[in-house]
Amino acid sequence: MTAARKRGVMKLIFKSITGTMAAAAAMALGSPAMASTDAKNAALAFPCSAGYFCLYTANNWTGSELKVNTSQPNLGSFRNTDNSEANGVGPVRLYYSPNYGGAWVCTISGLAITPLSDYTFNNGSGLAGYGKNIANNVASIKVGGSACTNPI
Repeated sequence: MTAARKRGVMKLIFKSITGTMAAAAAMALGSPAMASTDAKNAALAFPCSAGYFCLYTANNWTGSELKVNTSQPNLGSFRNTDNSEANGVGPVRLYYSPNYGGAWVCTISGLAITPLSDYTFNNGSGLAGYGKNIANNVASIKVGGSACTNPI
């Protein structure tokens, strides 16, 4: 990940966290108008609902959206159309092949990445897809499970 990309991802995570904290503080202080505004800004900062993992067909979290909170062994018509992602659910593994096969990449909760073309499948050396670009190559998704040991 380039230094500029890391700064962009960290800014997005920071905006999401600080916006959510500001909304909670405003609600605790009895300011529903401020809480509503800050909660809306926090929602705009993070493109996917809490409790879900989202893939998008275009960069910058645009285009068609696949929104899931359970594992998907085959993405059907959404297979190999991914260009950005947002993880609001926990550890998620993106696999190169259907049925959780081939190389994979792991993302952590609170991470939103665009474009995915800056990243490769970095787990499963020797398996199909290892080292290949993630963009337009995700075929299955495993939600939950053990923590990421080598996240993007």
